[in-house]
Amino acid sequence: MLKSILKKWYIWYNPKKISVMATENNINRIEGSPREPSTLEKIIDSLPAIIYVNEVGSPGDIYSFHNLYLNRPGCDFIGCTCEEFTSRDIHFFRKMIHPDDLGLLEISLQTVYPPGTKQSIAATMRIMSKDLDHYCLFHCLKTILETFDDGRLKKVFVFASEIKEIIPSVNQVLPSLSENVKKKRMMVLYHFTPREQQVLHLIVKGETDIEIADKLIISISTARKHRNNLILKSRVKNSAALVALAVESGGYSAQDIM
Repeated sequence: MLKSILKKWYIWYNPKKISVMATENNINRIEGSPREPSTLEKIIDSLPAIIYVNEVGSPGDIYSFHNLYLNRPGCDFIGCTCEEFTSRDIHFFRKMIHPDDLGLLEISLQTVYPPGTKQSIAATMRIMSKDLDHYCLFHCLKTILETFDDGRLKKVFVFASEIKEIIPSVNQVLPSLSENVKKKRMMVLYHFTPREQQVLHLIVKGETDIEIADKLIISISTARKHRNNLILKSRVKNSAALVALAVESGGYSAQDIM
C-alpha cells in the first residue's frame, strides 16, 4: 500500500514546481497558478515520517548537494518551510546531520552505480531537530532515482522514520549503528585502485615500503607514494589507523595482520 502511494506521489512530484495531478488514465499538468493540496499530498504529509528528495548538481560534488522536496513533517521537524529548505546549501546540512553520517553521504556521492539502477539502500541517520540540543535517530530507506552518465548519484528519494516511532530494542539499534560504520569503511575501500588494494593488503600484513616494493616489483618511492595516497583517501592519520579501518570494514580479519 505504502509503495503504491509513494509511486503515485513521485508521478505528481517534479523539481520544476509544476503541479501534476495523476489519475489512472491520464496526467493533467497545471502550471503556475496556486492550488489546494491534493489528496495524495495530504496523505504524504500525514505519514509519520520525513519524506524528501535530494539532488547533486555536479557528479561527486557535495557542495552542489541540495534538497528538491520536503514533506510537512520534515518541515515541522527542521523548523522551516519547504521553500526555505530547498534554498539551503551543504553548510546547513553540516549543522543538522551528525558528522559521521555526513561523512557517509560524502562517500556515497563517489560511489559508481550500474546504469539505470533503482537500488534501495537502508541506513540509519542522526539529525538535529530545531527544538532539541541532541540528535534524533532515523531509519532511512533511500531509493536512487537518477544517476549521472558516469554512474554517480544524481537524485535520491528518502523515506525516514524516527526510531522512537519504530520502538526497537537497544539490541536492535546498536547493530544498526555498527553496520553504518562498517558500510562507511567498506565504501572508502571500494574507491581504491587495484594497485592500491594490493598495497593495502601488504600494509595490513605489516610489510614495510621496502618489502612492498620488492613484492610488487616497484620502486620504494612508488610504494611510499601508494601508502601516502591510501592514508589521504581514507582520511586517517597514519598506517596504523589505515589498518584499523581495513579491519573494521570487514574486508580483513585479525589473521591477515599476523
